[in-house]
Amino acid sequence: MLSKKHKCPQCEAEAMEERNAEGGEKPAPHFACSSCGSRWNKEDMEYCPGCGELKPAGEFEELIICRSAVGFYVCRSCYGKIV
Repeated sequence: MLSKKHKCPQCEAEAMEERNAEGGEKPAPHFACSSCGSRWNKEDMEYCPGCGELKPAGEFEELIICRSAVGFYVCRSCYGKIV
């Protein structure tokens, strides 16, 4: 069964796939891009609630709609479109 392809945060090609653990003592599942070769551990990636794309967890900004509202996090691309 083929896994769903995602947009790569590095090269933006629709070529990033979830891969099973490979080699090593305690290999981790990961996402790998077949276009640029970039790779991220699965636990380091999150879906953006704004665009629904997988992004590295460190690339999110807190978005607060009004002072009394609780903020939520969106990717930098979505944040730039809103602010």
